[in-house]
Amino acid sequence: TRFYAGMMVEHMQCAEKPQAIMATTDSDVFPIAEACRLFGLTPGEDIDIVGYDNNWQDAPELAQTGYKPLATADKHNFKAGETMVKLLRQRQQNPQMPLQTVYISPEIILT
Repeated sequence: TRFYAGMMVEHMQCAEKPQAIMATTDSDVFPIAEACRLFGLTPGEDIDIVGYDNNWQDAPELAQTGYKPLATADKHNFKAGETMVKLLRQRQQNPQMPLQTVYISPEIILT
């Protein structure tokens, strides 16, 4: 929490404090929320925090902070893995198969 507070201090001392923060991963949402509280901001009221990875439900910090991210982005890691294995198996059967780029669209999920 204090690590994130240290990174946020310049922004929190401005006349116009941020209205939202996007964390690089869902697990960072919880210490960021607690850091906001150190600055007198109530997450979900004074500032919104969103995550990334769609795994916030599994974080043990959820029970401690009582705050869940406003939204998260799901990269669909399992679908990406399944797609890679499928392509690898196809390439094993046909080594001359042309190279491919497959895009797995992320999904924004409102929590």
